Amino acid sequence: PFDIAGRTDHAAALAEPAAELVAATLGAVPRLSVVTGPPRGHADLRKSRRQLADELGVTHVLDGAVRTEGDQGTINVRLIDGASGEVLWSSVRTYPLNGDLLAVRDQIAIDVARAAQRELTDGRQALHFQPYETSSLAVLERVYAGSELISQPSRSNNRLARSQFEAAREIEPNDAPAHAGLAFSYATDVLFGWSSEPERDLARAELHTARVEQIQPDYFYVRSLAGLIALLRGDHTAAVAHGEDALRKSGSGADAVALHALTLSYTGDIARSLELAQRAMRLRPYVQPQWYRWVLARSARLNGDPRVALDCLPAKPLEEAEVASGLTERALALSALGDTAEARRTMALAQHLAPFTAESYCARPPYADRVLTQRCIASAARAGAPHASGR
Repeated sequence: PFDIAGRTDHAAALAEPAAELVAATLGAVPRLSVVTGPPRGHADLRKSRRQLADELGVTHVLDGAVRTEGDQGTINVRLIDGASGEVLWSSVRTYPLNGDLLAVRDQIAIDVARAAQRELTDGRQALHFQPYETSSLAVLERVYAGSELISQPSRSNNRLARSQFEAAREIEPNDAPAHAGLAFSYATDVLFGWSSEPERDLARAELHTARVEQIQPDYFYVRSLAGLIALLRGDHTAAVAHGEDALRKSGSGADAVALHALTLSYTGDIARSLELAQRAMRLRPYVQPQWYRWVLARSARLNGDPRVALDCLPAKPLEEAEVASGLTERALALSALGDTAEARRTMALAQHLAPFTAESYCARPPYADRVLTQRCIASAARAGAPHASGR
């Protein structure tokens, strides 16, 4: 709860509804579990926050205060580590008592949700949202929902994520992360073989990427998107240039690092691809999008460590998500370990989801040169993928 002081009628008019809204908004932050504290009068708020955290069984405590003086109100909110008592984040806002209290409440909830996501779930390197500024709680919640879905890619999740990003865009047509989410969903449909019309969906991804550049030219995530699209089109020079630009502009943030690792695995720079894939995992120490693990698996296999690839690619989740490319990577890792029978069984599962040949698997995204392409085709054929010629 918010502590209140001053003109208590005005403070209470903001404090109690704001506390409820903050709790509800925190519940929308992906992978964050929220426990609301005891009602006022049922908890001794004079106790240390460490003690209260222990009593409530939580890792962190959010508290705040509303003070009024004259015609101004001040809101202070703090996010506190329950084990150490350290203040991880705080915000102080001043507002006119005769102003729009609903807008003030929304902004408090947005500020708190952004801080909790950064400090407690995605880490400071979770780049899709770092520059995110919005005055619309509804937009934020929809983009949160879409991004949670897209972080665990499956054919159905991609469709559901797209509907959330579209809903956000309908509320705010110039919301950069909503357009970025749409671009990523279309590009990953192509990447994972879920698109029935790849050229159409790449064009849609390009359209939304261009829109992000118009809305927020310095939004570094757009460079990663441009790099992914260039990779899918076979323009490796542009893909590498966009990826390096994204690393610079983002301060080597996790999403930019992971996507560039994917690009480098197709250009032959496999040692750096593995280093970046491992770094992306470290940069998001709490939870990582599932596709980070797929990138790491691919880079590890290409660097001669197929056992790491198998650890990153459990078969059942890949089957449930209908990720034929992930199952194919698992088959390639099994083949590299000499488990030919299991490799062919896994390859057959991938073929059932989306029939392909060794040549077509190695053509999207394409490799940077013929030697890399032929090496991929030979590996895929050994693992059980049919040749285009029917051999």
